[in-house]
Parts: sequence; structure tokens; C-alpha cells
Amino acid sequence: MACPAVGNGLPRTRQPLEAGARAARTGARDDPGRRWAPPRQATLRRSAAAGGRARPLRGLPGPRGMRLAAVVLHPRATAAVSPSPWPGRGGSAHGSGAVWRACPLGAPRPPGRGTVRPLALYKCEAVVLRVQPFGESDRMATVLAPEHGKFRALAKGAQKGRGHLSAAVQPFVRARFLLWQGRSFDGITQAEIIASPRALRDDLGRLAAASYCCEMADAVAAERQEAAALYARLAAALALLDAPQVATDQSVVLRWFELGLLGGAGFLPELGACAGCGASLGEPEGRTRFSAAQGGLLCIGCSPSDPAGVWLSRNALRGLRHLAAVEAAAVPAVRVGPLTMGQMDHALSAHIGAVLQRPLRSRALLDRLS
Repeated sequence: MACPAVGNGLPRTRQPLEAGARAARTGARDDPGRRWAPPRQATLRRSAAAGGRARPLRGLPGPRGMRLAAVVLHPRATAAVSPSPWPGRGGSAHGSGAVWRACPLGAPRPPGRGTVRPLALYKCEAVVLRVQPFGESDRMATVLAPEHGKFRALAKGAQKGRGHLSAAVQPFVRARFLLWQGRSFDGITQAEIIASPRALRDDLGRLAAASYCCEMADAVAAERQEAAALYARLAAALALLDAPQVATDQSVVLRWFELGLLGGAGFLPELGACAGCGASLGEPEGRTRFSAAQGGLLCIGCSPSDPAGVWLSRNALRGLRHLAAVEAAAVPAVRVGPLTMGQMDHALSAHIGAVLQRPLRSRALLDRLS
């Protein structure tokens, strides 16, 4: 629908600011035959010589009763003022209000609708968990930072592949980001890559393992809550998967990451006592039943309470206890047999499924590759 022509024949959205002043001088705004329309948007700037103090500005020329209220401007700030064509109407963030205020960075936000807020910039180190297209040229990334936790950030122009952010906004990349803070999501303006695991993209097994780690971190991490331990565990796991010494035994890295992630989130399975009665369990003489429903090992007396539990051998239980306590530097030296690793994997996958209450898509790919 075309905009109606007013004043000098231009559409309402293109009516120049001078039209109001001309109408005020000639008295044409009082002529019912020529309707006066206020400008769609007028830019007011404050010079540095004003000293940054607030001052009231005269109302823009308009119909009787319409005046622009006081505008507070910083010496370097710019406020977009869009007065309302109707007297007495309130303001809004889209330029239909009669009261606009701008404040310098760090100053308290003044009351009133239509407040212009400066962009707040901050730096953080983060790992990119997943990305998805956002429009034709942008990319939305879900990142995990130690101080800010999990949050979404928009990288403009990263989808085309020619921007300076396209290399940094990739899955499994660890980088330092400079972001602006928004309401629904933040935006990335600059990025400095710390680690880009290229070997993961050349090996399908490593790629599936890294996707599984990032998907688990995405499922466990909370929005905008500190996650320093989870971030350190994820960064170490991605570095271990990218190292050549774990190319043939990446299952050890996955079990170590699962135990650390569950421990940091408060869902570590009970491996030293019975989950049913609380009796202490030392070194087992034979097999021990692991119950995902009860969250840990079961003694001989409590074992019949969960017939669907997983039986663990002595070596499997030792492996779980060792990986739950070992640091990242000692993980490449751990060697576990295939049968023992299968029992550990079965027990932990059942426990993770009981905790998350939903399947992980990357888990199905790992099962097919194994």
C-alpha cells in the first residue's frame, strides 16, 4: 500500500524536515487544504563545546500542541528523534514517541520510554559448540565461555565464507571474541583463534567424537551461568582428540570427558558405595551390578532390585574409578581392552540417558562407526 502524498507531494516517510519550518513561516500548516506531516526521523547532534550537560531543545515545527520534550545528549552521542504526529502520545523504541534520551557509556539509564542505550562491548574466551545459518549471509553460533556460560552470538557475514569471522565461527574452534551485548542474543565483532582442530575434520571417527562432546556440553550447560570447569574439560577433550597419540583409542578420551562432565554437573555415578543402601564397596572380588536408574553401583543384597542393570568386571570398575580421578595429561597413557571398554561405555551411556532424559544425535553416529 503506497504512502499518501502530503505537503509538497512527497510520501509521508520522505517528507523533509524543512517542510515543517517552511509551513510555520508561511502559515500553510493552518491551511486545512495542505496537511502538514512531521519528519519521519530527524538526527540531533550535540557539540563537544556544550560540556555534556542536559539542555531542553525546542520542539520541531508541527501542528498546534505538538512539541518535542527535553533531550539529554552526550557530547559524542547521537540520538535519533522521531516526534509523534499526535499530541500527547507516548514514546516507543521504533521512533513514534515524543521523548528520546541518550546517555554516555556507563551512565545510569534515564527513565522514560524510547531510551537510547549505547552498545556494551566485552571480551571472552569461548569454544564454539554449534553453528547454524542466520539469513543469507550471517551465522548464529552457540558458544561456551568460562565466565558467561552458554549463550548465542551472531556473526555477520560469516556464512558467505569471505568475512574475517568465517574461520573463527566454526564448530570445535576455541577463540577470543569481542562481542556487543544485545537483548535476545549477542553479536561478534572481532575474533582471535586460539586453537582450530583441523585433524578432527579429516577423520570421521574424531569428528563424531568431538560432536558428541560438544552436544553433551550443550545439553548440560545452563544459559548465562558460570561454567569454568566444564569449559576446561571440553577444551582439554578437544585437544586430546586432535592429538595424534589418541587416534586409535579415542574411547578413553570420551569416557574421561563423560565422567568429568557428570561430576561437574552433580550427576557423577556412585562408584565407591552402594547406591541402594549406602554400604561401602571396596575392591570387588567378582562382577558388580551398575544401576542407571539408581545412579551407581549396587551391592550383592541390593543387586536384585534392578534386574536391568549392567554387570561390570573388576577391570571395568577400576577403569571407571581411575578415569574419574585422573587429569588430562595422564589420559593418553591409559590403555583399556575392548571388552572392558564396552562394559564401561554401556554403563555410562545408560547413566547419561537417565540423566538427560533424551537421546543424543551424535551418539547414534558413534555407535554406527564403532
